[in-house]
Amino acid sequence: MSLKNLLNDGSIEKFTSNTSQIKDKMEIAEKDLEAAKIIGSLKNTKTDDTAYKSAYNAILQSCTALMYKKGYRTKDRSKHHFTTVEFIKIVFSKQIPADAILAFENARSTRNTLQYDTAGIITNSNVMSLIKKATIFVTTAKKILGIK
Repeated sequence: MSLKNLLNDGSIEKFTSNTSQIKDKMEIAEKDLEAAKIIGSLKNTKTDDTAYKSAYNAILQSCTALMYKKGYRTKDRSKHHFTTVEFIKIVFSKQIPADAILAFENARSTRNTLQYDTAGIITNSNVMSLIKKATIFVTTAKKILGIK
């Protein structure tokens, strides 16, 4: 897959963002990451799903901010999550560690299952692992975006 493929198949489109839009996405990412850390620290099977989804969303929002900075956004809302993963793999694979990108890719399908199909399929260990990866994404995105 390439950036050209994503453009040609209508998954992404060119987009001129402003600094406010990028900062908003990063604020959401930071808040969701903090929420994931707090909820995950409870080590409660009743709230682990919520912590996992919050950590995943922190990754998704930071990646969306990176897409905006590069002048793109997803176009096909039905493939928004998948497309964001693919964009990050194509454009940021040199700046974001491969294991973090793989965790994002795997978490996408897990989050989908948690959101729509089955609750309680992850452990607190899964949550804490994703929180570590989400921290990498948010920290790296802030560095790339020049946000302190």
